[in-house]
Amino acid sequence: MASDTDSADVTELTERNEDSGLSGVDKKKEIDVLLIQIKSRKRTAKTKVTKLRHELERLCVKDSEVMVIEKVIEQLWTALENAQEILEELSAFYVEIGDESGKNETFDETETIEKEVQKAIETGQNAIKVRASKTVNINKSLWENTTDSDEQPTRRYQENENHGNHDDRTDF
Repeated sequence: MASDTDSADVTELTERNEDSGLSGVDKKKEIDVLLIQIKSRKRTAKTKVTKLRHELERLCVKDSEVMVIEKVIEQLWTALENAQEILEELSAFYVEIGDESGKNETFDETETIEKEVQKAIETGQNAIKVRASKTVNINKSLWENTTDSDEQPTRRYQENENHGNHDDRTDF
């Protein structure tokens, strides 16, 4: 998540520049430093999202357990929220300094990352459903096999009775 101090840095910088009457060069340097800090946090957040997305995609291809997939999905949601907060902060920064193209680029980046993560999460949820249905089918098969084996002696006896093939030795 973007920390309160980072958000406060943008506001503080703007207020300090307005109050102090810093020269254009000094303002530019401070803006550049702050922009570098925000972009560094953005890069870190996006890297985490990408790594988690790739891990989720890998788990879906492998025969991973449902609990593991669910855990990575939760981590991915958290990482996405963090990245979105930083991208929103960057967008606000661009608005504050009057950089329309930077704001638009950040908006596009936010949409792209959301779509990629949503696609990965849908894949993960589908993998969970497939694994859950396999579990149900396996359990159903085991139950049916158990039931069939329990009923077989009774069926054989009934079939023998119906066809007159019962053993006469038991009649004595």
